Amino acid sequence: MYFIGIDCGTQGSKTVILDSTTNKIIGKGYSKHNIIIEKDGVREQFAQWWIDAIEKSIFQAIDSANINPKLIKAIGVSGQQHGLVPLDNEGNVIRKVKLWNDTSTSVENESIINTLGGMDEVWNTIGGTLPIGYTASKVKYLIDNEPELYAKTKYVLLPHDYINYYLTNIISTDPSEASGTGYYDVRTHKYSDKMLNVIDPTGALKSKLPKVYNWETPIGYIRPEIAKKFGFSKDLIVSAGGGDNTMGAIGTGSIIPGFCTISLGTSGTCCFASKKKNDHIHKLIQIYDLLNDKYLCTSCILGATSSTTKIQELFSLSLNEFDTLMNKASIGAEGLLSLPFYDGERIPPIPAGQGIIKNISASNLTKENIIRSTAESIIFILKNGYNHMIKSFEEPSEFIVTGGGSNSEPWRQILADIFNKKINCLKENEGGALGAAIQANYLYNFSKNKDTSLIEIIKSNINYDTSKVKVPIKENVKLYREYFRLFKDSIKNEWGVDV
Repeated sequence: MYFIGIDCGTQGSKTVILDSTTNKIIGKGYSKHNIIIEKDGVREQFAQWWIDAIEKSIFQAIDSANINPKLIKAIGVSGQQHGLVPLDNEGNVIRKVKLWNDTSTSVENESIINTLGGMDEVWNTIGGTLPIGYTASKVKYLIDNEPELYAKTKYVLLPHDYINYYLTNIISTDPSEASGTGYYDVRTHKYSDKMLNVIDPTGALKSKLPKVYNWETPIGYIRPEIAKKFGFSKDLIVSAGGGDNTMGAIGTGSIIPGFCTISLGTSGTCCFASKKKNDHIHKLIQIYDLLNDKYLCTSCILGATSSTTKIQELFSLSLNEFDTLMNKASIGAEGLLSLPFYDGERIPPIPAGQGIIKNISASNLTKENIIRSTAESIIFILKNGYNHMIKSFEEPSEFIVTGGGSNSEPWRQILADIFNKKINCLKENEGGALGAAIQANYLYNFSKNKDTSLIEIIKSNINYDTSKVKVPIKENVKLYREYFRLFKDSIKNEWGVDV
């Protein structure tokens, strides 16, 4: 049997076709998106760009798989989280989509937190955090700055919700996506009336929100016109799908107890699953509602490969040249320190932060050191979030790195040394798309009353590339402990933030 997984990312959309008999991906497709970047942290896209890219990638995947598309049993969708997709009465998107990395609504975010009485009260209200970038502040921005558009808004969706709407004509979301809005209580598995009324005191917001479907309930069947376009069966079911962090957690295995996934993509994340949510946790760690009272604990940074790419483009380097120079520099970059907060940051909480290169001398100002320090600092930021997570949850024992940055041999070694952990890579580095296909596989089996386990399906699809394994080097680990301390001190000195 065959299952499709779609991943709508920031830079492009990907489709994979999973053969559940062989547990192999037999077809792939990909198409890029543009992104609108403006001053004051604006990061936006047109929703139609996603649909155009997804259609191209589906055709590519079917063509490369060389199968009859009517044999595909289910589709799952993974999507970039936290974006705001407002629809009118006719289902039309009425403005550009503010994305997860849009920091232009920091004023609105602070207003929500202050109205509630501070971050502690946010946690009391929704059982989680409210970093800049969550959907709540985007909705408030719409209410306060574009009231005529808010009045026309019939539904408030997230990117993956909108793609599911395109596929099924059904308004829906899933618990993991709802958890990243800032107005869903992960403890009660319901929208928080208290938070909704803070965002919109008129009470209108609740009626605009989608129904939450769990992972064991199909949201519906494919629309007939979509089935005809791609040659699908009219009985093709669409699973609830989810945010890219949670679908990536499925696709990389980090919802398996003891597993931790570190993603080096446009953003950077460190995540692992917990059976029971712990309320005594750092207030900026993100908690996502999954399945059967399991939660995904996540630390997310806004810039990972997006930051290294800026340096790569600045010096007009290929990826191989970039890696060669990174490897050439010594640990600690001869004291040169990069703070690559080009778009602000969530953890540490500096939404208006800017990039800084400091401790420059005549001898250490080289391409090699700038590249090395940028790569090291990104891992330091992830390690900082991870350290906060394991103060409240059991420390994982198995580590997997994924995303475009995982292809860098020197960056994987830096990761192993700073985390002081053995780092594994997957043979199939498809993350969210594979996770969405696995979820679709699980849902199909569940709907047919087959004895199935999501964890077992995940395990059957996780295969390590042993040639890419990195283990920590003792001498490097010792050096990085001191450089990590200096990195945290620099953040406090620059922005007055304890990390």
